[in-house]
Amino acid sequence: TTFVSSATVIPGTSCAIDNPSLYKSYAPQDHIFTRFVVSKSPGFLISSNNTTKMFRFRSNGGYPTLSVWMHNQKYIIAVEGGWSMGTVNYQGGPAVSSTAWDQVEAEFKLNTPNVSDGLMRLWVNGTLYIEQLNLQLRGPTPTSVNGQGALVPSTTRFDNAQIFVQCGVGNMFWDRVAVGDTRIGLAPAGGGTADILTPAVPRNFRKQ
Repeated sequence: TTFVSSATVIPGTSCAIDNPSLYKSYAPQDHIFTRFVVSKSPGFLISSNNTTKMFRFRSNGGYPTLSVWMHNQKYIIAVEGGWSMGTVNYQGGPAVSSTAWDQVEAEFKLNTPNVSDGLMRLWVNGTLYIEQLNLQLRGPTPTSVNGQGALVPSTTRFDNAQIFVQCGVGNMFWDRVAVGDTRIGLAPAGGGTADILTPAVPRNFRKQ
């Protein structure tokens, strides 16, 4: 089942750092997948610490939020406010392309309360780069609080997907965005690639 779907190229624009610019709500889920096609312009610079959120799943209780980030121009996945771990970045993804479109897939599964069976995975262009298993991402009780003081109840579920754009130099472009409860897979061949080319000037076009 696909909850969120878009085939529109979305250019990044100036904004507040760490500010979600597009978001979509859906029925609460414990296990969620996303697929998007993304590209950044050459020389693209992000927030001052060179770390930025790109795509985030937020829960109805606020935490945990699980996300795909760019850190030092490479893909990472992160958990913010996990019940047993606070905030953690998992590195190991490849560099974000500035010459082509990347197909990015992520899988996030919240743990069964009192069981360490949560997981996070990141694929780029069909290759699995990051896999973290046996995670405690939500608490054992409805009132669990993590070590950073964030409320992470056992009842939390994913119900919101967010795309971020960042302050900085250059643009980031999004295409073929989809969210569902099973792995979606790569976009059709050529998905997004034609859109990155500079369009030709139409014939018989005159500036006014």
